[in-house]
Amino acid sequence: MKNIYMIGILAVCLVLAACRADKPKQSSQKTKPRVTQTRVQQPITTNESDWTMYMYDLNFTGRSPDKILRPPFSLRWKFKTGGPVVSSTVVANGIVYVGSDDGKLYALDAQKWGEKWSFKADAPVRYSPAVWNDIVYFSSSDNKVYALDARTGEMKWRFQAGSWIESPVIAANGNVYVGAHIKKIYVLNAITGELRRQLSFQVSIGNVLYVCMQSILRPLNPMNRAAEWQSAVGYSLSAPAIANGVVYIGARDNKIHALDLNTREKLWQYETKGWVDSVPAISRGMLFVGSQDGYVYAFGNKEATANEKEKLKEKDIGIVTHDEAKVYAKPNPSSEADLLLLLNDGVELPILAKSQNLPSSEAKGWYRVRLPNGATGWMNYLSLAQFHAENGMQFNSDLISETHTLILPEGAEYPQWSSDGRQIAFLKRRDLKGQYWKADELWVAEGIAIQAPRKICTGSFYNPHVSWSLDSKWLTFETYESGAPHVWIAQKDGSDLTRLIRGDAPAWSPKAHQIAFRRWEDNVDSVWRINIDETGLTKLAEIPIRGHVKQFTYLNPVVWSPDGTLIALGADGQHYETGDSRVVIINANGGTIHDILTRSDWIDQIRWSPDGNYLAYVLKGNPGRVAGQDIDRMLYLTNWREPKESMILKHTSPAWSPDGKRLAFMEKEDCMGLEWKVWILNLDDFTKLPVARAKVKLNNIVWLPDGDRICLWSTSGYIRGGKYKLAQTIGWILNLKKGE
Repeated sequence: MKNIYMIGILAVCLVLAACRADKPKQSSQKTKPRVTQTRVQQPITTNESDWTMYMYDLNFTGRSPDKILRPPFSLRWKFKTGGPVVSSTVVANGIVYVGSDDGKLYALDAQKWGEKWSFKADAPVRYSPAVWNDIVYFSSSDNKVYALDARTGEMKWRFQAGSWIESPVIAANGNVYVGAHIKKIYVLNAITGELRRQLSFQVSIGNVLYVCMQSILRPLNPMNRAAEWQSAVGYSLSAPAIANGVVYIGARDNKIHALDLNTREKLWQYETKGWVDSVPAISRGMLFVGSQDGYVYAFGNKEATANEKEKLKEKDIGIVTHDEAKVYAKPNPSSEADLLLLLNDGVELPILAKSQNLPSSEAKGWYRVRLPNGATGWMNYLSLAQFHAENGMQFNSDLISETHTLILPEGAEYPQWSSDGRQIAFLKRRDLKGQYWKADELWVAEGIAIQAPRKICTGSFYNPHVSWSLDSKWLTFETYESGAPHVWIAQKDGSDLTRLIRGDAPAWSPKAHQIAFRRWEDNVDSVWRINIDETGLTKLAEIPIRGHVKQFTYLNPVVWSPDGTLIALGADGQHYETGDSRVVIINANGGTIHDILTRSDWIDQIRWSPDGNYLAYVLKGNPGRVAGQDIDRMLYLTNWREPKESMILKHTSPAWSPDGKRLAFMEKEDCMGLEWKVWILNLDDFTKLPVARAKVKLNNIVWLPDGDRICLWSTSGYIRGGKYKLAQTIGWILNLKKGE
């Protein structure tokens, strides 16, 4: 028994020794402080009514001493950033600080709409900043920590962490504490940014024990009962902010909720257009919160003023069409000295006048608008537009004269316009069985009225691509049978249905009754050509498969040049040992002419310009060999003979106008509440015209042969109304106004 007692004492001693060993040693060497020249300014002081850090205090209580705030509220202002707002807000001395996925930290006027300053970091800012001693601290998703002057936004220092940062920084007692993967804790000098020490797992901050677990630095025992309040509002990743007997918390229902602290009765709620994952902040009688719709919202007790009520009556509304849109003091400004401010995409502004309607104005295409702060300014037609709404779509009223809606039969997917723009071929699914996507029928319908749809054939369609002949009389497509893919042809009425040859992804030549197709066998991707009478079979090119082969269900077809002499192929990263994809240019009579190296996994949506001099194509995926480079969903516009002459756009789904002077494309919106934006790029002056804004998923855009119309296609998901259903495909034909 005595031995057991002695062993127990020895174990306790070993544990205590290990704990002391983990405690960082204090250096005996004193570092001489670095002296910098700074201008003298009055310090910014904060008090307990300010919310200067995540969850208010070091214990993460989320409890503000505010005694003014009490629902119901009116919206005092909302400010649009350039990306989703996941970062929680902090407030100090009348300034709201918040990060955005657009890579900026914003300093906003707390009492009224207005930006004090913004700072552009190198990556999204997704965690709450902290304010201490006139300095605001924050991290970005490339694992950098910044310190800025809280009043001016001027950078004081920057620190690069060695691993991922996935929680807010903590600033206290002259230090900045940063949690990093997986349980690192950096302790930085708050004034200089120098690393004072690096710890593991735990640290004491102001007598509060903090731990870093799974890269998240937090108090060992946060005092906020977050799980209880999250369950009270449904699914929530927010946390409670408490003041004056009321709990405020965001949720994934896009709402900010107010509940009674004692009874949990729901007192008030406000619905945004995106998830509210951030934690609300409370300061001096106001409530602040960010949403993934890109807005920062500010609420107060007061009722709407007469001026605010008057604004609600204004019906002539314009929408800002892109981030960092410029507002000027006058139309057609002579210099940037007339610049008033910048606004981000989606801000709605009352239009007071149009320059073309002013008798003495020489500047056309300018709008006089009322700004959110009540002032007025001018914006041009590239930055602001009036839209009319139709079934989840918004169309630019100044560009679009008329719209037509196309509704395909249920189960129809991947519509393809004929070369003359009069017919639509589509594949149709009968059920949703199976591991992979598969259609069962090929159909053709007439024109915009979708008249007399007729079934061409049935089969196992794993490849969704269908190709029309130049005269719009024939179709070619791939079906899978007897364990292999085969190329078929048929006339548009279903006659002359012929299994042509074994092969994948057929594409009809624009100049002759010839078809190009691919074969993938024996670690070689080959391109072939054949006449529709089954003669003239010719192998045009071979590309060995030397990279890591990924599982796939179908191959993309090659793309013929408009004159039928060249073929473009997107050879993805699995073709090459480096993993980088290439655009391969092949002679239609045989042989590879040229290839264009990219730094992406995949190349998609290759489109030739009408004169055959340029290629538009979309890159997908970053194989990881270009650190920090964003190349996913990038649209390249390239002179294929001189690939260095390229224009790069963060967009997808290119469509050339028949005259080659314009390029229509789509942009995936990053803020919730909006899915896609559609643009037309004028290639003579490279101006971007805003065409449409979609709250629904868009799949493709097509420029119709007459040059006066474009078509947008949207195919729904398979879960609608809580049930698993066949997809519904809808199209919109947009008639462009003359001269647009």
